[in-house]
Amino acid sequence: MIGIDMRADEMDRKLYEIRLAGLLSLLASLLLALLFALYLSRGFTGRINTLIRRCQQITLGRYDETLPMQTFDEFDELVEAFNTMSVELAQAIIKRIRPSTPCATPATIWNNASANGPRPSKPPWKRCRCSAGCCRFALHVKNPQ
Repeated sequence: MIGIDMRADEMDRKLYEIRLAGLLSLLASLLLALLFALYLSRGFTGRINTLIRRCQQITLGRYDETLPMQTFDEFDELVEAFNTMSVELAQAIIKRIRPSTPCATPATIWNNASANGPRPSKPPWKRCRCSAGCCRFALHVKNPQ
């Protein structure tokens, strides 16, 4: 027959140590879970913030840039669709702008203004806002004819 001889105060001390070890394990696992959740959320929000910045660039007229993001998950499909949308939007804007608004350099505009009579005191052009690549560093004007 095997018997266990343990005093009550020694048993209480062992039980306290077991409870303390369990509590410390719980706190350590909660801390690790928090750090892991923070890491995952930063990864997601970082990629979403990149898409938001790209949307803001598109609203400013910068259609020619693409996102080179490679995440090997569902975000790849989203980025690919976003890049396709950006390119097709730029092409649609080019088709819409080119026939109706000719592009010209500032020198051409100024020379045409002087050929049609006295030059106006204020230049007759506005900055190009098409940003479609057809007249980068040029100015848009409405055709005077």
